[in-house]
Order: sequence, then structure tokens, then C-alpha cells
Amino acid sequence: MNDAIAHIVTDMAALGRRNSSRFDAARFHELAATRGAQLWQQVGGDPHGVAVLRSYLRLVAEAVGMGCLVEDARGMQRDLLSDLLVSQVPARLGSIAPERRVPCLALLWNLGEGLLQEPAWLNRFAMAFAGDARDLLALPAHLASVLEPVLVPMASSQWAGPCALQVLDPRPLADSFLPGAMHLAAPAVVCVHDRRRAELQLGVLLEHGGRSRLLGATPCLGTTVHEGARPAVTFTPGNLAIGTHRVALGWLREPLEKLVTATGFVLASAVDSQRLWIVDTP
Repeated sequence: MNDAIAHIVTDMAALGRRNSSRFDAARFHELAATRGAQLWQQVGGDPHGVAVLRSYLRLVAEAVGMGCLVEDARGMQRDLLSDLLVSQVPARLGSIAPERRVPCLALLWNLGEGLLQEPAWLNRFAMAFAGDARDLLALPAHLASVLEPVLVPMASSQWAGPCALQVLDPRPLADSFLPGAMHLAAPAVVCVHDRRRAELQLGVLLEHGGRSRLLGATPCLGTTVHEGARPAVTFTPGNLAIGTHRVALGWLREPLEKLVTATGFVLASAVDSQRLWIVDTP
């Protein structure tokens, strides 16, 4: 970046120090030198480029002063606002029409700042789906559409069948992950803890019809309770009995951990596997 851009960095760092006693100057300058430079490569040749970079660095400075933009032990951001500023904006803002880039930054800031007040699982869920949006201007509508199913309360299951079996493999997301304790973070979201590393969890989005999916590594998403009847479930080698229903589980002999939800899901892990078995019924 040229001298004029270096001057913007200096101005925004000074602004950050004035506005917050929590401002981490070293973290801000690191982000300006990496993410800011990445963004400048995309927008620097445009007449709006300087204004875009100034707006971006002002938001970065404000976020740093709020205590955001701090990576966890796995290099992950903790909330959607941080993910937008560190990952999505530097990589994707250049695809937005030049005259719409500054308004787009304001739109994304409002979206991310609003989610700071929401539970951790909701931020992690939004982060998992943010990359699927057509472009950054479409992100708010995209997230509204994908969040709606998990924000609407799930009906309690009648456990009437038929049952669907799905086996999820977390290795593409966390190579050495070993599923352990499980708990609901929301009626349709399960937090699965690694049984060897207390700091590592994976989120699972529950969906009937064998369409559940992993959300990726995350801090613990917190616990919620969904009231409703849960039938007795019985595991025998290679099989699961849910009332009068029988489900073949392949080579799962005995579950290490299990979770039965009122919404019609049975989750199980095995002592000798990294996989997660999910059986569901409406």
C-alpha cells in the first residue's frame, strides 16, 4: 500500500485508541497489513478504492475496540461480524459494483453487529452458511432463509416412523475429532464435544429425512432444553430399537454416548470410531 493508504491506517489506529480503552493496536495493524492489503488489491484501481479501504479499516478499528476479531486456538473467529471483516469482505467485496461497496460494508456491519447479541450457536451457524450467498449484498436475505428453519420451533415427534439412518464423518472438518458428550444448543442444533480436547466441539444441524449436516468446529454452543416425550431406546450390537421400530446400524456395536431428542432424533457415537450415527423419525 502507498503512503496515502499508510496515512489512512495511522488515522484509523488513532481513532481506535480514542474510542476504546480495549483497542489492540498490534492486532489492528496486523489486520491492516494482511486483510486490508488483500482488499486493496481488489479495489485499489478503482476511483472509489480509497474510500472503500477507509470505511473498511474504520470498521476493523471499531471491531477491535469492541473485543472482536480475536481468533480461537484453531484460528477461527468467534462471531459473524469478525468472520465478515476478516474473511468475507477481503475476499469478496471486489465482486460488488464499485459504487455499492461502501453501502455494502454498512449493511454487513449492521448484520454482524446485530448477531453479537445472539447465542454463540446462531453466530456459528451463520458463519457456516455465509459463503453460500450469491454475493455479499445478498448475504442478509440468504442468512434469513437458511436461519428460518432452525429459529422456528420444531414439533415434538410422534415416533411413528419410518426411520432414516445417517452416518456423519467429521474428519474432513476436524481430522482427529472423537465424538463424545452431546447436548442440544437449540431444538435443531446439537453441540458434540471432542472426548479428548475440552476446547473442541462440532455443531450438527438436525433435519428429518436423513439430511442432518455438520456445521464445523466451534466453541461450546451452550445448552437448551426442548420439552416433549422421549421413547425408550435400546441398542443391541448393530441395531437400535425405538418402540416397535428396528433400525440396522451396521457395525456400531454399543454406543459410547447417545442423545435422544423430543423432536425425533437419536444420536450415538462409538468408542472405536470418529463417526456419528443419527436416526430420525417424524
